Amino acid sequence: MESVTVVLPSYNRARLLSEVLPTYLQQNVAEIIVIDDASSDETQGVLFKLSEKWGRLRYFRNEVNRKQTFSKNRGIAETKTKYIYFGDDDSVLMPNSIQYLLETMSQHDADIVGARALYMRDAESIEDCMRRHDVSANCVSDIANIARLWLDPTKKVGCPIAVPMCHASFLIKTDCAKKILFDESYSGNCFREETDFLIRAKYNGASIYFDSRACQINLPRGQTVGGARSGGRLSYEWDSVWNTFYFLRKNRRILRILGMRRSAVVMTVSFIIGRISTFAKKVLA
Repeated sequence: MESVTVVLPSYNRARLLSEVLPTYLQQNVAEIIVIDDASSDETQGVLFKLSEKWGRLRYFRNEVNRKQTFSKNRGIAETKTKYIYFGDDDSVLMPNSIQYLLETMSQHDADIVGARALYMRDAESIEDCMRRHDVSANCVSDIANIARLWLDPTKKVGCPIAVPMCHASFLIKTDCAKKILFDESYSGNCFREETDFLIRAKYNGASIYFDSRACQINLPRGQTVGGARSGGRLSYEWDSVWNTFYFLRKNRRILRILGMRRSAVVMTVSFIIGRISTFAKKVLA
């Protein structure tokens, strides 16, 4: 019955691990593989203590910082179970989520099943966060649209539905993960690495579903210093733009087949305008 391995890269999030990791120790989880990406804080000590406390935790450390794509591939290589769930070191997984994803995987013979993903605000409780996001999708395009390179994983659905792509919090058949693997060329914050993985999986015939009963909640930005945001806001935004352009250029043939008609340059400019608009709304709010 313990058929799932949680693969969780971590970088400089020692203060969050004792809160985050227990939420992934759910029914059907055989073990959590944590890949410490050469953290400079107390991550190593914290994980040693937690591994002594929980028998289901395996710890690996990269000698140098190799980013989350390398770390995820290392976790995939170490996995012995039939399924993998990709977790985050700044997110908590709601109870029974793994069980829901496995049910959908079995009922629909899916290769990948994505969970709902919510983002907490500062000083907001998990309950308040879920109430704020109590919005249902009317159709698949309310959740994901490859042609627009758009995704909203916060929506609820009445029952699991097939989607062209999902959020980074997903369950996948291990054989599928070992076939696709993450592209280690993404730099900095590795923005778009999951989208890259998922559209290549889709192109190679993987069936992807979304089950909103399963839910992963990202902790407030004020609590999650470290990780992909270690370089500061300006560096993060630059990495996001560059990685988006790399993603679009690299996958242009696949994206055309899957429905995207605009060029990499046009889509990158559109992405930049969208980021500026979002930032301006936050400033003016």
